Amino acid sequence: MTVTIRTLYDSDLDAADAVQMAAYNIPNSRKSALQTYLRLQPDGWMLALQDNEPVGLGGLVDYGPFAYLGMMSVLPAAQGKGIGKQLVSHLLRWAIDRQCPAILLDATPAGSYLYKSFDFVEIDRSQHWRRLDIDKMILPSQANDAVTAISANDLPALAAFDTPYFGASRIHVLEAMLGQYPQRAFAVWDKADRVNGYLFAQERSIGPWVARTMEDAEHLLAAALKLPFIGNAISVNVSSITNQDAIQLLERYGFKLQRTLSHMRRGRAVERDLRNIYGQTAFALG
Repeated sequence: MTVTIRTLYDSDLDAADAVQMAAYNIPNSRKSALQTYLRLQPDGWMLALQDNEPVGLGGLVDYGPFAYLGMMSVLPAAQGKGIGKQLVSHLLRWAIDRQCPAILLDATPAGSYLYKSFDFVEIDRSQHWRRLDIDKMILPSQANDAVTAISANDLPALAAFDTPYFGASRIHVLEAMLGQYPQRAFAVWDKADRVNGYLFAQERSIGPWVARTMEDAEHLLAAALKLPFIGNAISVNVSSITNQDAIQLLERYGFKLQRTLSHMRRGRAVERDLRNIYGQTAFALG
C-alpha cells in the first residue's frame, strides 16, 4: 500500500466529495462547501491517495492568530491504516511552515484520541443541534425594524464587530457567505447604526451567527426561520459550555441536540469570546 498526500485541486472536488460522503455516511453532496473551503485557503486542503486512488481528505484555514482544522475524512474501507494520522501530520507541517501559533478543531469522540496524540487538548465542547418541520413553527408576528438585509457595503462593519468575538478577522469568510447566500444574510443595528449582530442562513444550517445579546440573536433567528431550507430542516453548531444563552434559545425554538464534539486546541491560548457566537459557520471553519 502506497499512500501519498498532495494539495487538493478543483479537479479533485468530485472525488473528495465522494470520500467525505462515505466517511460521514451522509446522503447529500457537500461539494459546494468544499468549493468554498478551497477558495478560502487554496493551499490548505489536502487529498490522501492510496495507490493513486483518493481515500482521505482534510484541511486548514489560516486566520492569522490561529488556524482551523476540519473535514478530516477517510473512506471506511481505508480506515485503521494510519491514513488519518498521516493527513494530520501533513497538515501540522503546513501550519508550522506558516508559523501558525495555534490550531483549533472540533473532534468526534473517536477522532479526539488521534488529536490528543498530536498534543491537542480539549478547551470546550461543541454541539450540533437540529430542528425539523420548520414550516410548522410559530414565529413572532411582529417585524423587527432593526433587522435588515446585509449588503457588501456592510461587510467591513460586520468584520470589525465580529473580530473580538471570533478572535481574528474573517472578512473573507463573510464575503464568501454573502456571495453564496446574498438573499439569506441579516444584520441587526442599534439606533446609532452600530452592528449588534449578524446571521447567515445557509441551505441546511445557520452560521456564522454572532450577536451582542440574546435578544439580538433571537431577532436574527426569527428572520432566518422564515426562509426555506433543504429538507425543511435546519442545524446549528454552537459552543455548549461557553454559550448557555444559545442553548436556551435553540431549545425554546424546538431544536434537538444531535451530537457533542470536543473543541480542541494545539499551541498557545487564543483570545476569543464564544459567549456571543450563537452559530459556527461550519465545524471545518469555526
